[in-house]
Amino acid sequence: MNANGEGIEHFGYVDGRSQPLFLVEDIHTEKTETDGISVWDPTAPLNQVLVPDHAAPDPEVHFGSYFVFRKLEQNVRRFKQSEETLADQLGLVGEDRERAGAMIVGRFEDGTPLTAQREEGAESPVPNNFDYGSDAAGAKCPFQAHIRKTNPRGSGGAEEPPRERLHLMARRGVPYGERADDPNADLPPSARPSGGVGLLFMAFNSVLGNQFEFTQAIWANNPGFPIPPDGAKPPGLDPVIGQGPRPESVYPTEWAGTRTVTADPIPQAVTLKGGDYFFMPSLAFLRGLGGKG
Repeated sequence: MNANGEGIEHFGYVDGRSQPLFLVEDIHTEKTETDGISVWDPTAPLNQVLVPDHAAPDPEVHFGSYFVFRKLEQNVRRFKQSEETLADQLGLVGEDRERAGAMIVGRFEDGTPLTAQREEGAESPVPNNFDYGSDAAGAKCPFQAHIRKTNPRGSGGAEEPPRERLHLMARRGVPYGERADDPNADLPPSARPSGGVGLLFMAFNSVLGNQFEFTQAIWANNPGFPIPPDGAKPPGLDPVIGQGPRPESVYPTEWAGTRTVTADPIPQAVTLKGGDYFFMPSLAFLRGLGGKG
């Protein structure tokens, strides 16, 4: 956890902040935290995550979900070195060097979205009420940034925003592995683990092909998504979870500036160690199993 008690993954970034919300109380809390001014609406219908459980007593009222489980190993040493290398190539100095990692992920380590002008002191919970309407050219958050690739918030350019939202899924991540270093300490990349730690990724879907599989194949692993402005270089793969050959990518040297640099590819630092698809049944089905002893 970080200083605010928020969960972080092994690369050091607040994890799981942006989720589709289904329950009235969660939606109300989110809107209260943003003073009722909605830029990004996190709400989603329950049928985006639930499907009838035909093995339950009454599928009309008993629901389950298609469940994705993956074990993702993280090479923290390689990722943190990538941040340093990118900062050097962009000529970033002082506190602005943190923006290199933020351009890979799309958020600063404390969770502040790169599209927002960062202020001193992290907010808690970190902001989620943003979109890319003010950043059509990718001058604040590069198109290839992880969170922009996996949730373009209506800016992907390939579909109308309502259809784009149908690809989102409910996700949860659990870090695994023990570390000898302090994740919150200011240490060189060489002091970070190169294996043995990672994330247990879980996702709930109603249509695997249109949610998890679509997000991986059509968004994260598609070098042409999001669709950049005419004449702009394709963004390349998701630098965090993308799998395959990685081309050079373009990054702004200043936040919201016009000067850019074509930097070396971010080397792959996340490796799939295993996983599978499951059906998560309804509670009614599970209770039925207990009654057949």
